Amino acid sequence: MSLAVASEPSRPFPQNSQFENVTRPTGKTDAELNLAVSDFYKGWKKEYLRKTVSVPGGYLIATGGGTNAEDDAITVSEGHGYGMIITALMAGFDPEAQAIFDGFYKVFRAWPSDMDPDLMTWQIEGKLGKSENLKRASSASDGDMDIAYALILADRQWGSAGSINYLAESKKVIDAIGRKDVHPELFRTVLGDWVEPGNEYSIGTRSSDWMVSHFRLFGKVSGNESFWNNVTDTCYSILNQVQNKTTGLMPDFIDGIPAVPAKPEFLETPRDGMYSSNACRTPWRIAMDFLHYGEPKSRESLKPLLLWIDQTSGSDLSKMDNGYTLDGKANWPVDDWGTWGAYSAPIMVAATTDSAFQKLVDTGWNHNATFLKKVGYYGNAIRMMSLLAVSGNWWNPENTNDMAK
Repeated sequence: MSLAVASEPSRPFPQNSQFENVTRPTGKTDAELNLAVSDFYKGWKKEYLRKTVSVPGGYLIATGGGTNAEDDAITVSEGHGYGMIITALMAGFDPEAQAIFDGFYKVFRAWPSDMDPDLMTWQIEGKLGKSENLKRASSASDGDMDIAYALILADRQWGSAGSINYLAESKKVIDAIGRKDVHPELFRTVLGDWVEPGNEYSIGTRSSDWMVSHFRLFGKVSGNESFWNNVTDTCYSILNQVQNKTTGLMPDFIDGIPAVPAKPEFLETPRDGMYSSNACRTPWRIAMDFLHYGEPKSRESLKPLLLWIDQTSGSDLSKMDNGYTLDGKANWPVDDWGTWGAYSAPIMVAATTDSAFQKLVDTGWNHNATFLKKVGYYGNAIRMMSLLAVSGNWWNPENTNDMAK
């Protein structure tokens, strides 16, 4: 099947945005950074992008399952959101980018949550290349948020006058997130659209869902800045409450009023109250608020964590562990999946917020800039987006000058 003719991208890769007070890898030219990103993208695309059977022209990311997913899960909405963001940012390098993005959109619309039609089911089951089916059909907040954000990127990249009105679609998803993925009184992000008022998860929140730079953009696009400013402020407030004061580490899940780290097995694993496979993404999510908006709370929140990581790793991100108790004890055996991406790459992004941590930026880049199949979907997706951020190729969709100086 041939791909549709794409619109000309407005922000073609590479962009190399120069954000104010943001540190770059030492001694790397833009051309070197861009080559590493584009080579990584080629590996990521070849390994994980797949055409769908049930949706003509559809695309999905082969995630190989997900946390708590069924054994035959072929993708999860988290990975779908990652794929949409990455593809929109790589337009210009990849001539197929818009057709692939539109294929992601088709799958998103074909597999809605049974709780809200403007959100995506968190899991699709089946067999790659043969069938797709669905059993569990509620949404996950992280996938919802990244899909909404990616649709805004698409509007900025290709405009909304074509077959898909990306901007109008993003507004639908943003409104649904506000209805279903945010507590109506506490302004906490909740775990997904399946959370009901008064149930045992009603005030639970996941630190890696605190996509504060997304929320600033949602406020602008939706015209409901007051609501999304409240959500952003709540994220920072809870982060301040649950971060360990010595290590700066934050937990995967949070519960209670006032907020406290969740108990073991709150939702997923015995490490739910630790810095583990969810919270490993949080430094990157918080850091984007500094990269794109210069938010001082972002930098201040990350500094204790960066100081501790810098000290314990000897300023070498290849030496950090795969997760910790909040007081800093390693909680997971060292293996390639963690050290090669899910943990070290987000710290690399966070380190760009303060020039005092130049060595973490440098060692993080050297450690993560080559695609390795053995890392797996999760680590490689996080590495891909982290490389885009650190190289300046994750531009600010709100400002055509990217807040650059």
